[in-house]
Amino acid sequence: MASTFDKQEADVTIGGKVYTLMGYESEDYLQRVAAYINTRLSEYQKSDSFRRLPIETQHVLELLNIADDFFKAREQLEQTTSDLEKRDKETYDLKHNLVVQMTKMEALEKTFKELQNENSKNERRVIELEAELRGRDHEAETLKSVRSHEAVKHEPVKHETAKHETGKHETAKHEAGKQEADGQETAKREPVKHETVKQMSLKDYEGGKVQSIKEHVDARAQSSKGNTGGTR
Repeated sequence: MASTFDKQEADVTIGGKVYTLMGYESEDYLQRVAAYINTRLSEYQKSDSFRRLPIETQHVLELLNIADDFFKAREQLEQTTSDLEKRDKETYDLKHNLVVQMTKMEALEKTFKELQNENSKNERRVIELEAELRGRDHEAETLKSVRSHEAVKHEPVKHETAKHETGKHETAKHEAGKQEADGQETAKREPVKHETVKQMSLKDYEGGKVQSIKEHVDARAQSSKGNTGGTR
């Protein structure tokens, strides 16, 4: 396409006649316009009904058909432009969604890194707690060992105390045996004493009975004497 300030001139043939065209378009462009008109005129001349029409009517029909081509081409251009705009919008939406998704992905990656860092901190904390727990277990084992050692050191005193308690127990058993032997000896002598007591009790009973009878007789005799004196 020529510059706006460079006016072009071209000789073109339209319908078998040569025309000199001038314009700001290139000569090649003007020749293509002329070729398009010649193609349309050739198509119209193939129709017998068209050829029978008056020349002015033919020219009007040719202009109408060329205008029809123009409007159809413009509609197609507009449709194509609309489709392109729609696709551009879809492309924009896709790009926008892509940006949104990338932003979300970046946010997720940031969150993931934060979680990784938090997880690393937790793992280190777990290691520290495990080390602290092992240290406490070691201290507990050490304390247990020290207490066991202290218990072993005090064990002889406890053993001597046990021996002393055993000796006391043996002495108590000896005393109990001795008392049991004395009890058995006393039990052997007890029947004789019991028989003696029984004899003494029986004797006292019989003596008391005789004494009682004697006192009763004496009382009767005294009473008889009193009665006799009164009679006199």
